[in-house]
Amino acid sequence: MLNILSNHMGDDFNRLSPLLRLAHTGTTTLEGSVSVKRGGKIANIICKVFRFPSENPETHLIVECSHFSDRMEWVRYFDGFKMSSNFITDSHYLVERLGPLAMNFKAVANGGKLEYQFARTKLFGIPLPSIFSPKIIAYEQEVDGKYQFFVSVNMFMVGFVLSYGGDLKISET
Repeated sequence: MLNILSNHMGDDFNRLSPLLRLAHTGTTTLEGSVSVKRGGKIANIICKVFRFPSENPETHLIVECSHFSDRMEWVRYFDGFKMSSNFITDSHYLVERLGPLAMNFKAVANGGKLEYQFARTKLFGIPLPSIFSPKIIAYEQEVDGKYQFFVSVNMFMVGFVLSYGGDLKISET
């Protein structure tokens, strides 16, 4: 079934493991325990302003994923705290909209991982200069038959802001 991610990635999508392809096809739910970490005082302010999850080494995470031809919708529940984002395409990028943020990525298959290679950010529709844009590392992979993911955010003059990741189980709905 073609969807926004498979269209964006082209043949790279077929190089992903069957488990990663399943996670990004149709409507799926991912669930498990993950670790959420936050940086220092300024990072905590940023996390509160943008409504990012609280720090907890054993956060229960549920992700409801819906994949369509023109968009993806992800609703994440970190210990019940809701964080939603939508993805669309813009030129050669996937654009994740998370509140006032619009983050452009290229999704690529790289050594068994699905990497979201960060390109640029807009805040309230205004492009941020590269130096002020967050530096994001985000990937998904299959390890020993399990879906595993990791996201990390750093910013100039702030340093480490937020990370979360862990192993999740996938179920189709």
